[in-house]
Amino acid sequence: LTRRVSQEWFGVVALSCGVSDRLGALPATIEAIRAHSFNPDVAVMIGGQAIAGDRRAAAACCADATAIDAADALRHAELLVGLMAAQP
Repeated sequence: LTRRVSQEWFGVVALSCGVSDRLGALPATIEAIRAHSFNPDVAVMIGGQAIAGDRRAAAACCADATAIDAADALRHAELLVGLMAAQP
């Protein structure tokens, strides 16, 4: 994953976590994505059953957003990319 984000520009990287036992690995994974990303302003969104749209869990994992389903994820991704485009 870090190799992929280092070679290509991504506005948003979305991760899904289905098992709460794996939540502990998300902060390091997100940190690695940010550290290696070709886009220095990459946004990271997390979702999945273990997160279930819980904003506090997303914040604890250092994610920029969370979503409850695929349609919600698309809306959030579009907003995040729009915010990046608006930055000077």
